[in-house]
Amino acid sequence: MRLALQMRTGLERETFPSDNRRACLSLIKRATIEYADGKYFEEFYQGNHTKAFSFALGLPRGVRFAGDTIFLPKPESQITLTISTADPRTAAILSNAFLAMKGKTHPVKGNMLRIEKVVLLPEKPIPQNSHVLLIRMLAPLCIREHIDNKDRYITIEDADFAQQFTRVIAYQLKDHTEFTEKEKNSVQLIPYEMKKTVVRHYGQKIACSLGVGVLTASPRVLHYLYQSGMGSRRSAGFGLFDIITVSKGG
Repeated sequence: MRLALQMRTGLERETFPSDNRRACLSLIKRATIEYADGKYFEEFYQGNHTKAFSFALGLPRGVRFAGDTIFLPKPESQITLTISTADPRTAAILSNAFLAMKGKTHPVKGNMLRIEKVVLLPEKPIPQNSHVLLIRMLAPLCIREHIDNKDRYITIEDADFAQQFTRVIAYQLKDHTEFTEKEKNSVQLIPYEMKKTVVRHYGQKIACSLGVGVLTASPRVLHYLYQSGMGSRRSAGFGLFDIITVSKGG
């Protein structure tokens, strides 16, 4: 399931934090705190476990980045937050939580957000004989390797990107018994028009990849990754993609 939160920024405020995933997470956390007396907030955010959703923030055309600040083209700019999940229960909880937030304002650094609409987006079908997708990253693709208590972030500029991508996706799928071991360990991403980017996240600078690539996997793995996002730190606003075209062959 995919939801689009259509939001407006504040009147007479033309800036937004470049650490925009942090702003989005504060909105998601508030929604789960205020919905159903907060019982789902504990389920989502208490303890160190993987959340079953990913998201991407869509900014208006004409924005300008300068250090810690994004300059918007005008006050009351429209911003869209796309949230996707493969889990029906998570979909229901988030949908209801955001509907309850409709019309409310939420403060972010230097501005505010107001949810105007919550829209259910149609998903693009993936035929059962299709193993290849041409995709565009809506959120940066984060590939992390944790060694000796240190994180290394891999991008398309690294020689071992292909190997590390396949490893991270296999780890993402490891607890999904519906997929075979071959399916889990054979997912590949071939960069087409991709580039390295560095994003701000809670004071960190994280190297990621953005752009268009060719994703190959079994049809059901492709469908799962399309819904859940792919890579590391998905529930923090990384790894969500859209489908440009679907292959017709097997």
